[in-house]
Amino acid sequence: LVYTSGHDSVCDLSAINNNNRFALSGASDGTTMVEYFTINSDGKVGISSSTPWGKLSITNTGSYPSFIVEDSTSPDSTPFIIEADGNVGIGTTTPSARLNVGSGISLCPEGSISLE
Repeated sequence: LVYTSGHDSVCDLSAINNNNRFALSGASDGTTMVEYFTINSDGKVGISSSTPWGKLSITNTGSYPSFIVEDSTSPDSTPFIIEADGNVGIGTTTPSARLNVGSGISLCPEGSISLE
């Protein structure tokens, strides 16, 4: 399935038989096709990756976040976020370390070890 605008292909949804995978590609500039989403025959999913190596592989070539989980408030002020540089934030939108938690941490269900 190919969607065209004028003479340019801007979206391509295809099952690629020689590699046994399903892919969604597009061209934001109207000419250069880029693969946005891939499902391989072994069930691995790639976002901006045509060769995912994990069950979910996200390739980030920009400076925007790679992964965000937030509630219905958008943008959320206390999300779970993985930045392009690999920093992980919980309860913060701008993690400044490999793991940055916005408030206290409880390490045991009983709360016997906690960091405030």
